[in-house]
Amino acid sequence: MSFTFGSYSAAKAVPADTETDTPWGHLLTNGACPCCGLVEVTGQTVETDVAALLETAASTDYTDAIDWGGAMVDTGVFNEDGDMVIEYYFAPGEGRFQFVFPRQEWTEYEKQQAELAFDTFEAIMNVEFVEVQNEADAEFVLNKINSFGTFLGVMTPPGEFGEGQGGFAGDGTGWDTTGGLEQGGFGFITLIHELGHGLGLAHPHDNGGGSPVLPGVSNSGDTGFLDLNQGVYTMMSYIDGWATHPDGQLSPAQTVNYGYQGTPMAVDVAALQEKYGANMDYATGNDVYILPDSNEAGTFWVCIWDAGGIDEIRHDGTDAAVIDLRAATLELEEGGGGWISWVDEVYGGFTIANGVVIENATGGSGNDALIGNSADNVLTGNGGDDTFIFTEDGGGYDTLADFEDGDLVDLSDLGFLNVIRNFEITDTVEGLELDLFDGQQVILFAGYDQGDLGFSDFVFI
Repeated sequence: MSFTFGSYSAAKAVPADTETDTPWGHLLTNGACPCCGLVEVTGQTVETDVAALLETAASTDYTDAIDWGGAMVDTGVFNEDGDMVIEYYFAPGEGRFQFVFPRQEWTEYEKQQAELAFDTFEAIMNVEFVEVQNEADAEFVLNKINSFGTFLGVMTPPGEFGEGQGGFAGDGTGWDTTGGLEQGGFGFITLIHELGHGLGLAHPHDNGGGSPVLPGVSNSGDTGFLDLNQGVYTMMSYIDGWATHPDGQLSPAQTVNYGYQGTPMAVDVAALQEKYGANMDYATGNDVYILPDSNEAGTFWVCIWDAGGIDEIRHDGTDAAVIDLRAATLELEEGGGGWISWVDEVYGGFTIANGVVIENATGGSGNDALIGNSADNVLTGNGGDDTFIFTEDGGGYDTLADFEDGDLVDLSDLGFLNVIRNFEITDTVEGLELDLFDGQQVILFAGYDQGDLGFSDFVFI
């Protein structure tokens, strides 16, 4: 399978500073929710004492922060593959949702995008979503409504009164046919976020379902401890996309057509798989994941769920890229929600779900940074002055396929004294082997001979 952004389509959210939130909806009004009467939940008081904050982080589970008290849909119906069947129904455009909001008719395009949203969940977990024509048969009832500009979407989690009832604002930001409902657009994230609630997920910024608030988060617009509350790590955040992008945060005032999360992200994947099991039949071949290199419809953030094969993240462009093969740790630490692979100035790319192994990375013609993992990696820089970074998370037998003048090997994360004391180079038929820590980390410089390498080719500090 080759994954490209041109063929894998659609996005959801509202600027956090204009939005009042409830445990399972996105609202734009002040005070109580017009749907359920709940008052705003703003999270917790920010812990300013560093030691206390670290202690809180150590005792908080990242996935628990988005888990609605362990709630899940349990239909007791399974298909021939053993996947749980969850049935959904598109409500007609008549009557009112929650006795207040006029229903609107779903267009065929909107239904198509909702079905695409369901596909992103089927890819990661053992569930099949099936449309039915009778509301009484459905676990999920999807209502397209006019919210009068008060909210983008709402869906009631399992076990709550009105469970499975979802309202999607046809008048909401990004809910349009010009790109917002395409994967990666601002309307599509409403779909996947609210379906997340329907499946038993909570916000990371409040106590919905009894979930703990992420450490350091005081309200829905606060990225919190190590900036772990943002869409590139969990679609359940109100801070959509990669808010701490080095080139600045993207907002719907700039565009609704690209640049946001287009799939459940690493923390969502883990939380949902705890409930519904992991889909181990998805992406079992030798898959290639190609980084987007322009900002346009079809560019978005993806969490890679890949169940097997020898896989690769690749950049085919000319701008500098970071390709990071490390998977999300799910700890409240740097990398807990995933390590981001991306191209300079582009608002889209990849993280890797916990438990997934992507073996290889190939850069483009720019000055790229390639970061391996604990598997046996093949790292190919291609053109430009590339940096190959080895971290404490790495190890294994790694091959630098095309190391050349101007490239660097960065060992600084391993500790200068540790490296110098455990540094051995051997000339082999395939090239020069750098052995670190008695074989725990071996780096093959393919095609290199003794004397081709010098200390200037390395970064130690």
